[in-house]
Amino acid sequence: MLVKSKVKRAKRMILEKLEGSFTDDYNKLKAYANALSDSNPGSDVIINLSKEALLQGKRKFLRMYICFQELKMGYKEDLRPFIGLDGTFLNGKAKGQLLVIVGQDNMNHFYPLAWVVVDREKQRSWTWFLELLHNSLDLNMGNVVTFMSDMQKGLMEAIKTVLPEVKHRFYTRYVKAYFDTVCKNQGVDKKFTESFNSWILEARYKPIIKMLKDIRLKVMNQLRKHEDEVRTWKTDYSPQSMKLYNDYLKIAHSIEVDYNGDNGFEIVEGVDKFIVNLQGKRCTCRA
Repeated sequence: MLVKSKVKRAKRMILEKLEGSFTDDYNKLKAYANALSDSNPGSDVIINLSKEALLQGKRKFLRMYICFQELKMGYKEDLRPFIGLDGTFLNGKAKGQLLVIVGQDNMNHFYPLAWVVVDREKQRSWTWFLELLHNSLDLNMGNVVTFMSDMQKGLMEAIKTVLPEVKHRFYTRYVKAYFDTVCKNQGVDKKFTESFNSWILEARYKPIIKMLKDIRLKVMNQLRKHEDEVRTWKTDYSPQSMKLYNDYLKIAHSIEVDYNGDNGFEIVEGVDKFIVNLQGKRCTCRA
């Protein structure tokens, strides 16, 4: 009769042979990062090692950041300034977490922007991530973007440190609203970041390099799929954008608008009356 420990050891040996050693993958990370940078000019691929371990002559992995040039340009040229932040656990032998930054295109598809593998989620990990993202996407002090997140451990403090002027909102399920005058976005629930995490579920069980390769391939294939979808549009605007425009056009025809002589208008819709200041981008309906 086989001893239980021998069965476990045999199982581990088979899995490592099939998937590769988790430890070996971490040892090969530097070479993988260099290969990514060489094959994707302009991309930001950065590894952070423990300084304490290096002083002892050892190499201890802490974090790895990836933001591809195509994703950076896609955000800067086409995406609304609306970013979701989230984190999920890695499920393989080597534990850790994957922190992700996700945008949203005009078809309301999630749009991966950057991701980082960390030893654990904490303020320092988020700060490191946001500092690199700040440089990758040219976010200035954060006044040009709206962030959405849960109350992730250490995230709020990191945002205040790196992007003190960012507009930060928390996920609200089943609610649709416009939050501010910088980013007007209807979908405010957590669905689009959860979609990304479930999308990479299988990859999270693999050694780190295989996981990162899977994510890269999935992102590339998704971008190509969405480009093919854009080619089917009958206008220069997405079907969702046109539907939203036509819905609001119908509403506009049912309201009464009067100029109030003070950079704004009085809007009357049924029994409701609001004052809109176009220069200040304010409306009393928000009060």
